[in-house]
Amino acid sequence: MNFKLRVLLIMALLSPFAGCKQDPAALLESAKAAHAKGKLDQAIIELKSALQEDPNNAEIRFLLGRVYNQVFDGASAEKELLRARELGLVSGGRVEAELGFALRLQGKPKQLLETVKPSEAYEPEVLALVHSLRGDAQFFLRDIQAARKSLESAVAIAPSLPEVELLQAKLRLPDRDLDGAIQIVERVIAKHPGQVDAHTLHAELLMAQGKEEQALTAYGRILELNPRQMKALLGRSTLLVKMGRLDEAQKDVDVLRRTYRASPIGMHQQALIHYQRGEYRQALDLLQAVQRNAPEYAPAMLLTGLVHSRLGSPLQAENMLSRYLALNPCNIYARRELASVLVQLRQSTRALETLDPLLRSDQANASVYAIAGDIYAQLGQLGKAREWLQRASAASPNQPAILPRDGILCARARALGTQVVQYRCFDGARRQGRVVHLAQHADGGGENAHDAAGL
Repeated sequence: MNFKLRVLLIMALLSPFAGCKQDPAALLESAKAAHAKGKLDQAIIELKSALQEDPNNAEIRFLLGRVYNQVFDGASAEKELLRARELGLVSGGRVEAELGFALRLQGKPKQLLETVKPSEAYEPEVLALVHSLRGDAQFFLRDIQAARKSLESAVAIAPSLPEVELLQAKLRLPDRDLDGAIQIVERVIAKHPGQVDAHTLHAELLMAQGKEEQALTAYGRILELNPRQMKALLGRSTLLVKMGRLDEAQKDVDVLRRTYRASPIGMHQQALIHYQRGEYRQALDLLQAVQRNAPEYAPAMLLTGLVHSRLGSPLQAENMLSRYLALNPCNIYARRELASVLVQLRQSTRALETLDPLLRSDQANASVYAIAGDIYAQLGQLGKAREWLQRASAASPNQPAILPRDGILCARARALGTQVVQYRCFDGARRQGRVVHLAQHADGGGENAHDAAGL
């Protein structure tokens, strides 16, 4: 039975007493007991009933926010926790920590850093947790120096706290120390076998090592503990989509959608499967529903932008990708896709500004170099365009296709002077291309054909 049906059943059982005034203190104690037994749906109903009798009770709102976090409803948790804070509840910093978890669930790292601040008035372990949450947000935003400072603050207070150790593991990644990160995570799992975040990070690190089957096994271990665990279902379904095992992914997505109907995650994952199948209209329908119900859900912004791009709607794609990038400026894929869309819109200067951070980093690849070539060709700076296209070719010499975004660039590319260059001009709606063979230009040369790696 899914979460919503269980809630409705409990409400039906309570309905004969709807006209009776209930004691909020008794309801709170009953909710605490249900929470301790893992009966989260019952706890939510009793806490909501208690709030009807005493809407200004900060403790009730705090516990309701905490339970919402545990059922992965970050938006509802944020609302209740902010109200608890407005009512004056500090609770040793636990309100701040739970608020941090709620914002992290929603993918709002900037808001977390603005809203959740450390204080010496907090209980020591909670203060360490707040520092680690802030470090997580800074890591997500690629502010590694700030994340290390947050980690230092947390370690000075509670070095063995699981969240602190997991942040230590993540901060091994900028140094490309995957093995060291995995050792830390496995140590956390050994000490705290029920720590879901540790198992999830373990699976993600295995994926980063290319050990996809082992990552699936790691997600499976979490689901053995709790078959409805959202992070594991989300992670495994995403990995299965990446591996092209869409039918298996669909099974996890079905569980997500049945169990977490109030969350946008299930619909987003379903849209992701449609996208991978090339069913862009079906994906867009679902994503628009997500936008109506959870307009700030960042992953849906990114996927909606990609869908609009594939459907040949660059204006809509630009809008969604720009919104996403404003929230997550360090996302390489979003930045690359936005630059590509801006080329389609003939906004060459803005496209170059968008792509420039990647070109100056060590994270650029052949497709990024190829887009730079497209931009400079569109600007009429064909010498620079040729330089970037040559870098694309050198970065990926075994694939002879470069992907400029329109026929105009294909025509201009004749002036770039490669011996034989194959350009694939995309039709965004069909995502199929015609290959344009360009003959040797006057200054000739024996360069290899250039490549932009697949999107």
